[in-house]
Amino acid sequence: IITSKLQERAIEAASVFAERRGYDVLDKTWFPEEGISVDLIARDGDDVVLIDIAARKEIDKGPPEEDPVGSRQRMEIAAAR
Repeated sequence: IITSKLQERAIEAASVFAERRGYDVLDKTWFPEEGISVDLIARDGDDVVLIDIAARKEIDKGPPEEDPVGSRQRMEIAAAR
């Protein structure tokens, strides 16, 4: 389970990373409606980019990109609308 402090640190690190890569970070931890959140919203030229941050305290659960994504993708699509 991710602690809120770990998630906050991960979001801040990702924000710095995105800015160093030329993205304009528009918002952090955005909640457009109940049950939906977007960790970072950034602009890349004319494109608006929604960025999901996954953090792990331990490696034994596997890397964050191996998390099941089906329900998360549906929430992100709803947020993008």
